[in-house]
Amino acid sequence: MTLPFATQPHAKPAGVLPAKEDYYDGVIIDEAGLPEAAPDFQAALSTSLSHWRAAGKRGVWLKVPAARSALIAPAMEQGFGFHHAEPGYLMLTRWLPTEQPCTLPPNASHQARPVRR
Repeated sequence: MTLPFATQPHAKPAGVLPAKEDYYDGVIIDEAGLPEAAPDFQAALSTSLSHWRAAGKRGVWLKVPAARSALIAPAMEQGFGFHHAEPGYLMLTRWLPTEQPCTLPPNASHQARPVRR
């Protein structure tokens, strides 16, 4: 039985990278579905960006594992920028609506620690 408020799964268009939608009209690319070869990734990323732009998506998040660092340059060539890095991965972002200022949140730059007395 399908609940009235449940969304129906829909087929992903050919050539579009697997991703999930976030709460802010953006997408988070599934790192497990990244193509192995940089040229294949570059083609899939280009197709995906066109698809997401046409669908009205805004921010795109791309987590690149350290072992897949060859994918960073092709992503940068397609307008992605560095967001943050942690041991083991680099997070890249891309803002799609060029007529609007980017509202993606910056990475945390401080840590709050309790005061010891």
